[in-house]
Amino acid sequence: MRSKDTVTFTRAARREQMIEATIATVAERGLHGASLARIAERMGIAKGGILYHFSSRDDLVRAALQDVYDRLTQHVVDRLSSADSVRGAVRGYVVALVGYLHDHRDEVRLIGEGFTTTQTPESADSRVRTRWGALADLLDAAVAETAATGVDTRVLAITVSGGIDALVAEALRDPGLDLPEAGDRLADMVDRIIAPGDPAGPRTDTEGEPR
Repeated sequence: MRSKDTVTFTRAARREQMIEATIATVAERGLHGASLARIAERMGIAKGGILYHFSSRDDLVRAALQDVYDRLTQHVVDRLSSADSVRGAVRGYVVALVGYLHDHRDEVRLIGEGFTTTQTPESADSRVRTRWGALADLLDAAVAETAATGVDTRVLAITVSGGIDALVAEALRDPGLDLPEAGDRLADMVDRIIAPGDPAGPRTDTEGEPR
């Protein structure tokens, strides 16, 4: 008989496989084309095998979306932890977020389509506010560090968040757009706002190595 730990590990691994299959199916067919039957077919299992773990297709999509958000958040947090200043952390935030979305384009479609269809108005509003709110807090600290004046960090945070979304959308439309480079340029513009008159610090690539 298998131990309880073995059963738990097996279920967790199976659940992760279902999430990965969902991300891949949405990337290939769009959210509306990612039925439970198609996800199950990709995995080579019966649809009932998925319903053993998730109550519905929407339940599975929500789980996949949360998994993607968790990965993205951890990537950005790891990048910020290596910053040697708050100003550097702002650059790290922009570059890390854009870099992750560049490297995980299958997940981008799930974020775009899944967010609008699986969230209630209240949860969607909360997630959006949490996103730019965290950046606004970081910008507040950066402005205090650089002693910049006249910076509306709330407006700047909302603008930067929207700018990142627009860059990613354009990169999906135009494969020729160098998304990491665009992210660096956006980070440069933000740096000039929070540290006017002070030359930008060393630019870094998406892995955090100085250029």
